[in-house]
Amino acid sequence: SYICFSFQSLKGIRLKYNSLTCDEFIKMEPELRKFQNLTALDLSCNTIHLYQNDPVCERMAETLSLLPRLTRLDLSNNRIKNRLRHILQNMNQSLRYLRLCGCGLTNLDLTYLAHSHHASAIQELDISENTLTGCVRSLSQLFSSAGPSLCVFEAEDTKLNDEVLLTLTYHIQSLRNLLYMNLAENNFSANTLQCFMQVFAPLPEVTTVRIPYCRECYLLDDTVTDDQISMRKMQSIVDLYSVTDQARGQQRARLKIVATDLTRVDMEHI
Repeated sequence: SYICFSFQSLKGIRLKYNSLTCDEFIKMEPELRKFQNLTALDLSCNTIHLYQNDPVCERMAETLSLLPRLTRLDLSNNRIKNRLRHILQNMNQSLRYLRLCGCGLTNLDLTYLAHSHHASAIQELDISENTLTGCVRSLSQLFSSAGPSLCVFEAEDTKLNDEVLLTLTYHIQSLRNLLYMNLAENNFSANTLQCFMQVFAPLPEVTTVRIPYCRECYLLDDTVTDDQISMRKMQSIVDLYSVTDQARGQQRARLKIVATDLTRVDMEHI
């Protein structure tokens, strides 16, 4: 059974971790349409699988198009692969907040997003836990399209590598209003991170970046101690601050670097 409200003043609905299936969503969505003042909808961490499921896609697309004030949407951890255009293209208004973690996003999905009416308005975008290795071109287009508006960008644990980040670095210059970027849980070399910081640190509004420690910190042999690994990590951050301080100049506040451990170290790339 569902508890449905009729309050026109309700602005947000959070249905995270409710184990909603496709069938349950179809039963529930006629009630969602009644909330004409809804600005935020969270359907994350359910089992609403849209991939190869046209009936559910149609119903979700129609529901979203009938919520005229909706600007914040979280569909994380539902299977969306190749269906992002289908569910978002009929919305009249542009989303300002979009969270799509662990949705199985593809290059097709990101290409749509980069060219959609949402791109020029989006302020916060989280596409963590998707495999983005083959999405360099669409990510580059997305940065260019979202440059005037994007303030927060998160791509944690997305299988980004040195080649991808170095390619994206040129397009990062478009993000003139970016405040925060999260690239943790990706595997980068010290040189790649320093090249990235040379371009990223001077961005006019950015204050914080979350990155992994470089993979050289994890080079191991029988003689390496935990203290030595800790010293490597500390030195890697010192080196990054040297780069960012020079890139930002003395007149600006220091960029905050939040470095995190790689929880899954790919030994083949170390």
